[in-house]
Amino acid sequence: MARSRWWSLIAACAIISFGIQTAHSFISREYTLQEIFDACTNVAFGKVESIDQAKQRAIVKLEENLKGKSKLSHIRINVAVGQKKKETSPKMLMGKFKKGLPVIIFYQVVGSNLNGLGYVSGTWFQIFGADNPDKNRVWWNFTHIEIYMHRTFSGSTEEFQKIVRATLSGKKWASAGRNDVKVLVLTGNGAPPVQGDDAASAKSTAEFLALRKSKKVGKWNVVYEQTKDRNFSDLHDAHILWIGVDELGKDGYHLNKKAEQRIKSFVRRGGVVIVTSQDSDAGKLCGTGWIPEAITGVEEAARGDFKPTKYAGGIFKSPNQIKSGTIRMDDTWKGWTGKYKILATTNSGKSMALATLGYGKGMYVVTALNSETENLAKDNAPLMENIMHFSVKWLKAKSRSGRDVS
Repeated sequence: MARSRWWSLIAACAIISFGIQTAHSFISREYTLQEIFDACTNVAFGKVESIDQAKQRAIVKLEENLKGKSKLSHIRINVAVGQKKKETSPKMLMGKFKKGLPVIIFYQVVGSNLNGLGYVSGTWFQIFGADNPDKNRVWWNFTHIEIYMHRTFSGSTEEFQKIVRATLSGKKWASAGRNDVKVLVLTGNGAPPVQGDDAASAKSTAEFLALRKSKKVGKWNVVYEQTKDRNFSDLHDAHILWIGVDELGKDGYHLNKKAEQRIKSFVRRGGVVIVTSQDSDAGKLCGTGWIPEAITGVEEAARGDFKPTKYAGGIFKSPNQIKSGTIRMDDTWKGWTGKYKILATTNSGKSMALATLGYGKGMYVVTALNSETENLAKDNAPLMENIMHFSVKWLKAKSRSGRDVS
């Protein structure tokens, strides 16, 4: 059974409802679970009550509302009207329905329209209906099976129900398995969210949308949760903390003493903290209480040049080849102590472009990437992926050895 990576679920109901794609096209956009819930008015669990193979119809009895108070007691699906293609057909979907099987229905009420997505027997399918004053007469038209959904979840409906229930209750990383790497991303306080027609771009920064595409490192799944909480109340459950663009400061420094201490304690106990950028102005240098060794954030013009050092290893080579001039940096770092391992410099060696610092059982990764906009994030995405691969592999190797790295 494929392990669920629900953090990157493709939210069909959000796509359908907000017009990102036509009702008859396959889904390609990836969404987080929270974005799906934000887009859907209702999430319900049910069971297949009856099947009519001759008319190609199925009726699902709703048993529990996880989100929204549905006025529907049943979801009646006219499967016969669906697309007839190699990848999807009414006959194929009818083969998935068996009396008594559990079903999950996500849907949105938009005026008199009902837009939905169902999950049964490891199969995702789209359905549409028209609201009716007589709720018992509502029939939903099947359009097609979503053939790419298995990339994000292909397990049992019962397992899926547990994930949905846990996530709706507020539990983070509900889909994370025992060996999955959990990444908490501090984002959204500084850089603005991407503006667009869909739920994901209305709530997420360009950096986060680019970062979460790095969902597999070797044999390990990487599960992301974004937060705006600068007190890091969920940090104890994470393996990696990614402090995003403009989060340390923007027109001033933003972390308090308690947050700084929590970050240092997290690293000392074995966590990895990745700081992608800082913002400094004349007279307003970025604070450094979050890291135990001296370093100074400086105001510097935007640049993309860097020179790897002998300590760089493969961080600029795997999984992507990164060449000088292809990344986007802004304010950089100077005044570092000898305890930092400098992986790359910029500004003719005068400034730090990328470095690591061991502390206790954990590690800091410090860089100066500027990924505020979609174009900047696109340019930096290959290196962000490399940094994530580097950090996950380091974390897993360290956990096997149990060594202290400071």
